[in-house]
Amino acid sequence: VSAGTIARIQGGDTEFKPVLKITGIKNINPSQDSSKPSRYRLSLNDGQLTIQGMLATQLNELAENGSLCVGSIVQLAEFITQNLNGQQILVLLNLNIVGHDDSATDAPTAVQAPPIPAAKSTPPASYGGSYGGSYGGQSNNTRPVQRMSDDSGGNIMPISALNPYSNRWTIKARVTNKSDMRSWENARGSGKLFSVDLLDANNGEIRATLFKEAADKWYPILEQGQVYIISGGRLKVADRKYSKLNNDYELTLDTNTEIKASFDDNIKQVNYNFIKIADLNAVEVNSSVDLVAIVRSAEECKSIISQKMGGKELFKRDLVLYDDSNTEVRFTLWGEKAQEEFNWNEVPILALKSVGVGDYNGRTLSMRSSSSMAINPDIPEAAQLFNWRQNGGGESGMSSLSSAGGSGGADRDVPIQDRVQLSLIKENALGLGEKPDYVTFKGVVTHIFREREPWYTACPTKDCNKKVVEAFDGQWSCEKCNAQYPNCTRRYMLYASISDHTNDTGFTLFNDTAEQLLGHSADEMYEMKQSGNEAGYEQVFQKAIFTQVLVKARVKQDMRDDEMKTKSTVVKLECPLNYAAECNRILDAIAKYQ
Repeated sequence: VSAGTIARIQGGDTEFKPVLKITGIKNINPSQDSSKPSRYRLSLNDGQLTIQGMLATQLNELAENGSLCVGSIVQLAEFITQNLNGQQILVLLNLNIVGHDDSATDAPTAVQAPPIPAAKSTPPASYGGSYGGSYGGQSNNTRPVQRMSDDSGGNIMPISALNPYSNRWTIKARVTNKSDMRSWENARGSGKLFSVDLLDANNGEIRATLFKEAADKWYPILEQGQVYIISGGRLKVADRKYSKLNNDYELTLDTNTEIKASFDDNIKQVNYNFIKIADLNAVEVNSSVDLVAIVRSAEECKSIISQKMGGKELFKRDLVLYDDSNTEVRFTLWGEKAQEEFNWNEVPILALKSVGVGDYNGRTLSMRSSSSMAINPDIPEAAQLFNWRQNGGGESGMSSLSSAGGSGGADRDVPIQDRVQLSLIKENALGLGEKPDYVTFKGVVTHIFREREPWYTACPTKDCNKKVVEAFDGQWSCEKCNAQYPNCTRRYMLYASISDHTNDTGFTLFNDTAEQLLGHSADEMYEMKQSGNEAGYEQVFQKAIFTQVLVKARVKQDMRDDEMKTKSTVVKLECPLNYAAECNRILDAIAKYQ
């Protein structure tokens, strides 16, 4: 160690690599919760003076495995200084252990930083909780904001150096992902929020979330792909339920945050950590992964009714992806991404960031609000995959990780050997778990219940479909759209019995599947009835009876009339049964059996 080193640091010199001795180390935040990282405080001595330091969380392993201990001689490869309650501390970002000395160190002299002229620093605040749980808006206690003099980057702090003791900081980062604006409501109030993922030139990543007024102010300013200098905000421990980035912390930005557009070619567009599809089985469920893969096929965009979200209609599109590990997997797009039109027949290459891993009937992937997708990206991994495909890769010997469906298991063509008998729904107590069960079976429609009209009046606005009520003036009123319309549309809500050789079960069919079964839209059936064509109306229902169908159904227990009842909903229907395709399925099953 070199005497005078700490005095040199106190004088403001951080552009060298000092050698110091560890004279004390303590975990000041021990926790059994693995989502909350430990924090290690150090005492460092140069033979004359002692200064307090904090170990960056990425170096925690050195303390936890015993490599870094009292007596260790370390060379600080990268560090910054911070003022904490008037005392100067070192934040150690990178270091090398160069030796060990067990000899006693003379009583040190504490190094105190000059008094801070600005407002007194306050402990780091947070909004607490998780989205939809305990968000309650922004605090009025605004942390002092660092003023930026220019765009030179001289005062820029690496994202990896951000910690709860950083009360004044400035980062320069690219927005690699931007979520949609979302609404939230809880006991503390309501509001809106959105989040961005930030990446700097050192490949440090962090998520930033903005609420209420800050969301309104910065949503039109922050654009995906652009670089910004950002100063001022609050740091808290990352909620792993919502942030899958490689950072123990996340930011909350407010209306006092300073954001300035910038430019930096040294910052990547996205920081990927790709894995192969064949390795997905070793990945923990509900975690996030990055993939680069080729689209083998894409289904049409479909709408489903989410009972968990109060009957809200959701849009989804399933893709089958494969890569040069000769493995394919089902990938589901949701919402606006699912509805976007693209010529999937061109078999594009996708680069996926932070997509979710599921485990229903194998491994599946799903687009999350925090995920990003690039089509035909200009990256080396995509070029390598393109050349592999051009040379005949993927034409044979492909295995699939998704044996029975994509996200939710609803839309994949299930092999015959994976179909079930209707009696097993009750015998195996399907639908009683936390998640719904999905089953595929072949059966016959034996009855259609018609005690009431098999449709409801719906909002005519595209993507709404909420129930509307006719007012006295003949206008149709939609509470969701807060508007009135001169007409409405009708959508099916049909209840039918479907049987196989083991049992007879009642199923709900919503608009798309009911229209497949009856061959007419609900509006057409309404007009038929209104025009007095009762015979034609009855004939439609009679024709559907005893039709053989291939059904994929969702089974889940729900509370109805103060009683838990199992509800079965048809999510996909092959009607009438395609006998040529069914014969091919049987031949495939026989070939696999042999």
